Amino acid sequence: MKKLLTSLLMVVALALCVIVAIQWVREARLHQQLQASADSLHEKSEALLTVQDQLKRSEGEVQRLEILRAEMFDKANTNAFLTLDLRKQLDQAKADAEAKAHSAENYKSALQQANENIAKQNDSIHQQNDELKKLAQERNEIAAKYNKLAKDFDDLARKWNDQQQELARKASNQRSQ
Repeated sequence: MKKLLTSLLMVVALALCVIVAIQWVREARLHQQLQASADSLHEKSEALLTVQDQLKRSEGEVQRLEILRAEMFDKANTNAFLTLDLRKQLDQAKADAEAKAHSAENYKSALQQANENIAKQNDSIHQQNDELKKLAQERNEIAAKYNKLAKDFDDLARKWNDQQQELARKASNQRSQ
């Protein structure tokens, strides 16, 4: 009977050792999975921070371009008023030239100068219009980049939420096992 109890004790001790070994392997696997999840979470957090930084820089660039666009628009309006004023002066000079035919030569040179100024103003307006078009195109490109960045950010957030739900489901499944 004593030998049977000793044998039984040894079998129970060996069974406990096997259970401890199995538990140890299981714990090691769970720790590996937990570390992999933590690493993935860290990588995604860094990616999210990078995307947020890019978003802030893009918003700053959009604001800068909006300010430049407003300045160019103001300059274009100012030049339009100057051009209108110069045209009024030209019309007045023509009327004076007809009224005072004997001083036509003096008015002719003044008219020529006014025309040159108008041509310079028109060239300036054309250049500003070209710059305004370029700025609008750059703004559109930045807006497109911003939209893509926002879409990427939304996709990343959706993936993040999906992964968190999956991890929560796995954790609840493991707890229930």
